Amino acid sequence: MDPAPTTAEAWFDKGEWCLDLSRGADRLSEYRGDLEDAVAAFEQALALDPSHRGAARQRAFTLASLERHEEALDAFVQATHLSPDDADVWLSMAQCLARLRRDEAALDAFERTLALRADEPEALFGRAQALTALRRDEAAVAAWDEVLAEPDNRTLKLHGRPVRVLTDDFRRAQARQARAGCLEHLDQAQAEAAFRAAFDAEGAKLPISHQSFVETLRGSEAARRAYRAYLAARGTEAPTWFRAAGAYRAAGLQEEARAAYETLVCLAPTQPQAWFGKAEAHAAAEEYDEALAAYRRALELWPDFSGAAARLKALEAERKARGR
Repeated sequence: MDPAPTTAEAWFDKGEWCLDLSRGADRLSEYRGDLEDAVAAFEQALALDPSHRGAARQRAFTLASLERHEEALDAFVQATHLSPDDADVWLSMAQCLARLRRDEAALDAFERTLALRADEPEALFGRAQALTALRRDEAAVAAWDEVLAEPDNRTLKLHGRPVRVLTDDFRRAQARQARAGCLEHLDQAQAEAAFRAAFDAEGAKLPISHQSFVETLRGSEAARRAYRAYLAARGTEAPTWFRAAGAYRAAGLQEEARAAYETLVCLAPTQPQAWFGKAEAHAAAEEYDEALAAYRRALELWPDFSGAAARLKALEAERKARGR
C-alpha cells in the first residue's frame, strides 16, 4: 500500500489524480467513487493548509459534481474568501444556488461573475434565468436579449470544467421561449409574436420532451396559440407533426395530442410509430376501441413491434378484467 501523502500539495496532487480518473471512468459507480476520493484528498490538503486555494476551489467543484449542493455551497463560500477574483468559482457558486432555488442569491453571484468576466455566457444565461424566476420581467427580457445577442455556445461550463454539447444548442430555443414567457406577463400580443418567432427559428430542432418546451406548452396559452399557427404553416411536414404530437403528450395536452396523431397518420399512413402514438393517446383518454384498433394497425405494418404487441395485450387484458 502506498504511504499517505505528508504535505498539503501532495494531497492536492492526489485529489487531482482522482479527478483525472473520474473523467475516464466508464461506470457511474467508478465515477462517483473517484470523486469521493478526490473530495477526501482535498480535505486532507486543507487540513494541512487551510489557505490552499487550489484545494478549496477543487473541493467545491467536486462536491457540486456529486450534487451535494448544500455542502458545495459552504465550500464555494470558503473558496471565494480565498480567491475573491476567481470568476469560475463565483459562476459555479451561482449555479449551485440556482439548483437550490435560492434565486436572489444566485442572481447576486451571477452578477459578481459578470463583473469579473463580462462576456461569460453561462453567467449571462444564469442571470436571465434568475430574473425570470424572480418575476422581474422587464429586466429578464433585457437579459434574455443579451443572451440571444451572443453566438451559439457549443460548450457549457459546469463546476469549473467545459462540457461539450453534443447536440444542437437547445438553450437558444430555451432563451427565446423564456423571453416570450416574460413578455406574456407584460404584453400578450408581443408574447404571442415572440413565441411564434421562437418556434419558427428553433421548432425543427426541439426534442419532443425538452423540458422548457413542454413546460412552455403546458403553462402558456399564448405559446399554444403560437404553436398551433406554427403547425398550420407546416401542414404536410410529417416530422413536425410527430414532434408536435409527442410534445403535446409530454405536456399532458391529450386532446391536442390526439388531433396531432390523427394528422400524422394521414400524412404517414404506413408509419407504425405514428399509429402507435395514436393508440397511446387514445389509451390515455380511455378511448379503448380506438386505441386497440390503432395498436393492431401498428402491428400490421410492423409485426415485430414488441412495444405495440405488449401494450395491445395489456389493454385487452385490462378490458377483459373490467368486463368491457
